Amino acid sequence: MIKVYINGLFYRCSGIGRYYESLTREFAKRDVKIITSIPKKLKIEFEKDFKGIPNIEPIFVDYEKFSVKGFFNHSKILKSLEKKVDLFFYQDDRYLTNF
Repeated sequence: MIKVYINGLFYRCSGIGRYYESLTREFAKRDVKIITSIPKKLKIEFEKDFKGIPNIEPIFVDYEKFSVKGFFNHSKILKSLEKKVDLFFYQDDRYLTNF
């Protein structure tokens, strides 16, 4: 099974957030293991929207997109997944400079 990371910090945002939701659902239908970071404040909505999809593994984080805290902490998450994930889908490459 292929494992992908999809940045979910834009979940529930218009535009890129809808792209995220569609991409996540399509990969899940194709038996792709998905690891995704979601802001904790959206945990209830995420669990409701993706209920019953066992191949999605959310990581609920205590920061938002474009936050200073996120800038430093998100790169740690990505680095920890480096050997667990086959492919990264990421909307903002500024974090990748920390690798």
